[in-house]
Amino acid sequence: MRAASVLLFAVGMLVWTTPGTGQTETAGSEAAQTGPAPRDTAEGATPIWDQVAANAERLLADPDLSKERLEELRSQVIAIRSEAADRQMRAQVEANELTKRISALGPAPAEGVQESAEIADRRALLEDEYRLAMVPVLQAQEVQERVATIVAEIDRRLLAKISQALLKHGPTPLLPRNWVFAARELGSHIQSFVTQTMAQLRVSVAAEHLLQRLPLNVFLAGIGVAIILVNRRYVGVWVETWLERARHPRSIAWALAMRNLTRIVIPLLGGGIIFSAFNPNTLLEQGSFADYFGVPPFVWYLIGAGWLSGSFFAPRSGAFRQLPLSDSEARIGALTTQAIGVVLALVSLLVSLSLHWKLADATNSVLFFPLAAAVSVCLWRLAGTIRIIRSRVEQMEHAAAPDSPGRIGQKFLELLTGFALLGAVVIPLLSIAGYFNASFYLSGVILMTFFIIGASLVVFDLLNKSVSLIVSSAGSDQDAESGFGPVIVGLVVIVGALHLLALAWGARPEDIAEIWRILREGMVVGGVRVSASGVLKFILVFSLLIALTHLVQALLRAIVLPRTRFDAGGRSAVLTGAGYVGKSLAVLAAVSAAGFDLTSIAIVFGALSVGIGFGLQNIVSNFISGIILLIERPIKEGDWIEVAGFAGYVKGVHVRSTEIATFDHASVIVPNSDLIAGTVLNRTHSDLSGRVAIPIGVGYGSDPRHVERVLIGIIEQHPLVLVEPAPSIVFIGFGADSMNFEIRCYLRDVNFSLTVKSDVNFDIVKRFREEGIEIPFPQRDLHIRSIEGLDKMLGEMKKDGGNS
Repeated sequence: MRAASVLLFAVGMLVWTTPGTGQTETAGSEAAQTGPAPRDTAEGATPIWDQVAANAERLLADPDLSKERLEELRSQVIAIRSEAADRQMRAQVEANELTKRISALGPAPAEGVQESAEIADRRALLEDEYRLAMVPVLQAQEVQERVATIVAEIDRRLLAKISQALLKHGPTPLLPRNWVFAARELGSHIQSFVTQTMAQLRVSVAAEHLLQRLPLNVFLAGIGVAIILVNRRYVGVWVETWLERARHPRSIAWALAMRNLTRIVIPLLGGGIIFSAFNPNTLLEQGSFADYFGVPPFVWYLIGAGWLSGSFFAPRSGAFRQLPLSDSEARIGALTTQAIGVVLALVSLLVSLSLHWKLADATNSVLFFPLAAAVSVCLWRLAGTIRIIRSRVEQMEHAAAPDSPGRIGQKFLELLTGFALLGAVVIPLLSIAGYFNASFYLSGVILMTFFIIGASLVVFDLLNKSVSLIVSSAGSDQDAESGFGPVIVGLVVIVGALHLLALAWGARPEDIAEIWRILREGMVVGGVRVSASGVLKFILVFSLLIALTHLVQALLRAIVLPRTRFDAGGRSAVLTGAGYVGKSLAVLAAVSAAGFDLTSIAIVFGALSVGIGFGLQNIVSNFISGIILLIERPIKEGDWIEVAGFAGYVKGVHVRSTEIATFDHASVIVPNSDLIAGTVLNRTHSDLSGRVAIPIGVGYGSDPRHVERVLIGIIEQHPLVLVEPAPSIVFIGFGADSMNFEIRCYLRDVNFSLTVKSDVNFDIVKRFREEGIEIPFPQRDLHIRSIEGLDKMLGEMKKDGGNS
C-alpha cells in the first residue's frame, strides 16, 4: 500500500502539472460571479434592491436557466438580503430610541382627557419621527421576504438539476467499444497536452522563466522530499518510542499530540513545498504569491488516510489503540483505510481530468468502473472490520452489565455495517447499469462519511487529552474523563463533523451559510425572537454570573461569616439566601443580555399563569415555605428536630424540601410546607441545653433518703450536667416491685443526652453495689390451694410414664 501511494503521488504530480488541471472549478466559480451586488450607500438602496430582485424574478421565468446562472442570481439576491438586514438593524436602533423617548412622556391620555399643549406637540413630533424611522425597517423586511421567496425558488431549481444529473443514464463500461473510444479520446488529449507543452517551451519567455526557476524548483523539491523522509524515518520513530515509554498522563498527551503533528502537519508541509516547485500556475510564467504553496486534493486524501490509519487503528501501538482489535485485525483495518485514501485520491484526479479535458460520458464510465470495483472491495473489507468491532463491544458491555439491552453504540455500529455493505453492492451495479453519476456520487459520499467519522473520533480523543493536559498544568485534580470537559469537546467535534458531512453529501457552502443565518437571526416564538447568538449570550452570561455567585458564596463561607457571631444554621441561611439572589439576578441579566423582550415573555407567562398556578401550587407553596424557613429560622441546619414520626438532625434547607439525617444514617425528605403548617419539636432551637430524665428503681428494703444522696452525688459529678438549674431527685412512687425514683438534670449539650444516660447508669450500678442498695427485678409468689389434687395428678403422670 505504501508503494501504491508513492506511485499515485508521482502520477498525480504529472496530472496536476497539466496546465489548468485542478483549477477548473475555481475558475468556473469565479467566472460565474459577474461582480458584487450594489452596495447600500444612501437612501437610493431600496430602488436598487427592487431592481436586482425584479431582474432575478424575470430571469427565473426561463425554465431552462443554467446551473451557473442560477448560482449567480442566488449570490446577488443573498447580497442584497444581507444589506437589507444590516440596514434594518441600524434603523431599528433609531426606532427603539424614539420609542423610549415617547414612553418617557408617559402614557397617552385617555379618550376625553387632554394633556398640556407642550407635551401633546412633543408627542406628535416624536410619533412622526418614529413613523419615518420605521419606513426603512419595513422596506428592509419586505425586501428580505421577497428575497426569501426568490432563494427558495432558486434552491428548488438547483435541487431539481442535481437530481436530474444523478439519475442521468449513460453508456455501460462493459461494452468493448466504449473502452476503445475511451482509449482514443485519452490518447488524443495526451497528444494535445504534449504538443501544447512543447509549444509553450518554444516561447522564449516561458523557456527563460523555466530555466530561471529550475534551480529553485529542484531545491524546493529536495527540501520537501527531505522533510518527508526525515519525518518518516527519524521523527516518527522517535515519537513512537516516546509514546511507548510515556507513563504520566501529561507525557502521553504530549506524545499523542506530537504523533498527530508528525503524521499530518509535517507531511502537508513537505507536500506543499514539493508542489510549489511544480505548480502549473508558476511553472512557465510568473504567478501570485499564493500560487507558490498549494497542496492538491489527492495529496490531502493520501496524507489523511495515513494519519487516520495510524491514529485510529494504531497497528504498531496496541496500548493506545482506540478500537478493541488484535494486532492483525488492526493491520487489516489500517490497510483498508489507506486503500480508501488511494481510491479517493484517484477519484479526485479523475474529476480534475474530466473537468479539464471535458471527457465524454463513455470515457468517464470506463475510467470510473475500476474505481467502483475498488470502492466495493474497500467497503466490503470495512464492513468486516466494523462487524468485528461491534462483536467485541457487545462482549465487553455484556460482561459489564449482562441484563442491559442493546446500547446506542452497538446500534450505531450495526447501522454503519449495513451502510457499508449496501454501498459495496449498489455502487458497482449502478456503474455497470450506466448510472455513472449516481455511482460516482455514492462512492464519494460513502467513503467520505466513514473518513469523517473516523477522523472525528481521533480528533475527539486528541482534544480530550489536550484538555486533560491543560487541566493538569493548571494544577487541577479533575480527571479528563469526568466533568463537562468531554461533553463540550464532543459537542464541538459533532458540530464540525456535521458541517463536513453536509458538504460531503452534496450541500453547498451557501446552504450551510443559510442555516447559520437562520440560527443567527433566529425565529419568533410566542412573540419572542430566539436566535443561536441570543441563546449563546444567555448561556455565557448566566454561566458567568452563576460562577460569580459561587465565588461570592465561597468568600462569605471562608472569610466573612467566620468573623460574625452567626451559628452554623445562620451561616447556612446567609449562604442559601445569597445563592437565591445570585441565581435570580443571573436569570434576569442573561435574559436582558440575550435581547429577549421581557414584555412578550411576561404576556406569555401571564396567559399560562392560571394553569401553572393550579398545577404547581404545591411546589410554589414549598418554595415560599422554604423562604420563610430561611427568614424566620424556626429550624436551621444542625438542629435536632422531630417531625412526622421521624427524629434527626437538619442536614439542609433547600428550595422545595428540607433534608433530615436520622440517627440510623437515613435521609428523610420533608416538604417545607409541612414544617410551616405542621407541629415540629426542635430540641436545639434557642440553645443546646436541655433536660434529661433518668428513671431508676430500688428495692423496698432501701432507705429512700440514702438513695437520694447517692444519686445526687452521681449526677453532680458528670461534666455535662449544669450546676444551675441544679439537678434533682424525684421520688415518683411505689411500684409493684420497687420504689421508683427519677433523676432530672439539665445538660450543656442535649445532643449528648444518650451518652449521659449511659454514663449515669454505669455509675449507678457501681455505687449501688458499693452501698448495698438492691436493684429489684420482677418476682412472683405461687400459692397452691389443694395438695391432694396435686398428689393425684402426679400419680396419674407416673402411671402413664410406666405404661409407656
